[in-house]
Amino acid sequence: MHISADYATMLGSSLFATPYRQKPCGPFLCALTRTKKRWIVDRPRLIATFFCLIYVFVGITGFLAVFVYPAYEAHLEREHLLHQTDHQALLDASRKLMKERAGETISYSESEHDIRVPLAIRELGPCHIFITSEQVTVELHGGFEHYGFIAYAEGVDSDDPHNELIDGLHFYSF
Repeated sequence: MHISADYATMLGSSLFATPYRQKPCGPFLCALTRTKKRWIVDRPRLIATFFCLIYVFVGITGFLAVFVYPAYEAHLEREHLLHQTDHQALLDASRKLMKERAGETISYSESEHDIRVPLAIRELGPCHIFITSEQVTVELHGGFEHYGFIAYAEGVDSDDPHNELIDGLHFYSF
């Protein structure tokens, strides 16, 4: 095989000569880490940067898990209560509680599996239920997103005409 003089000159010129052999890691990563036997970013800094990025990722994920997701979940539960729940069944179940359990407070640990709580209320997963002879207050979410409903006994007028779902059943949110 014969190579012409011009081609041989081109091969030997500095335009085509590589100062080092590229590693199989890919040209981009090799270009970031090493040129002409000298590290642009030394290895300890590269490792420290990698762990800093991991800590930032974990921090953002933790923030989302602690603050953003519960607010999103509360929003979905609130929308379910306002638009997809049978309000008349809630009012009837609450009035049944007023007659049977006046003066009691039922907390979250008891309410999910407590057969004293009617199914229409249990399905919503209440945190606390405060029962008097005139009203039942059901808190559905705690923390930063307090909301729930207040059901009044027949013949009792509510003080707040706002947020009325049906006559005798009111939504509240803090």
